[in-house]
Amino acid sequence: MRGHARNQGLKLKQADSAALEALTHRGRESVRVLMRARALQLLAEGWTVVGAAEAVGVTQTTVRNVRRRYLKEGLGGALHERPRPGAARLLTERQASE
Repeated sequence: MRGHARNQGLKLKQADSAALEALTHRGRESVRVLMRARALQLLAEGWTVVGAAEAVGVTQTTVRNVRRRYLKEGLGGALHERPRPGAARLLTERQASE
C-alpha cells in the first residue's frame, strides 16, 4: 500500500493515540485540526511523510511540522496553532459571538 515504504519513527503515547481516535470520530473540531490528527495517526502507523501528506491532502511541510511539534510540544502543540502576532482584535470574543 502506498505510504508504507518506511517508518518515520513516530511513536504515539497510548493516551495520545486514544485521544486522536476520539477526536477524529467526534467531528467537532476544525478541519485543520482533524487533518493534523489524521497525519499523526498515519505517521504512527508507519506511513512516510510523502504518503501521509498525499492521503490527508496537505503538503509534506505540514506533515513534517506536525510531527516536529508533536515530538517537541506534545499532542496539543501539534494539533493547535499558537496565536500569531498581528494587529489587536477589534472585537472581544463576546462581541464577535453576538
